[in-house]
Amino acid sequence: MSAIAVLVLRILFALLLYAFLYWAFSVIWRDLRLKTQEFTHEALPALLITPLDAPSDEVTRFQTSEVILGRDPGCNLPVAHETVSARHARFTFQQNQWWVEDLNSTNGSFLNGERLTTRAVIVSGDELRCGQLTFRIEIEPKK
Repeated sequence: MSAIAVLVLRILFALLLYAFLYWAFSVIWRDLRLKTQEFTHEALPALLITPLDAPSDEVTRFQTSEVILGRDPGCNLPVAHETVSARHARFTFQQNQWWVEDLNSTNGSFLNGERLTTRAVIVSGDELRCGQLTFRIEIEPKK
């Protein structure tokens, strides 16, 4: 009977050890993810998008590494206009600069008057036309 009790105790201790290791690694993983997100937000220059065709010059500020512009309400920048596709254009922050690309939209995307066929680097003052709407792009310097 004592051999069975020792075996049960050994199994319980092994389970407790694995539970502790799982808890410790999950706490470390969450902390690393949180610190990485904080670091990314600090190192990311904000993207400011202003619609030029709207009655109000409402500036939308983004501090994420990806922004989707389109008619779909799930987009980061939803635009209610029939000439804008559901998912029209994507802004991404990669290689320490902002990029824009057309997402195979019906009416196309034009950066400073030139049609986007591939990804392009954007800088402050650029104008992006999606369908019949034009947006001014500004990039806030890093803090």
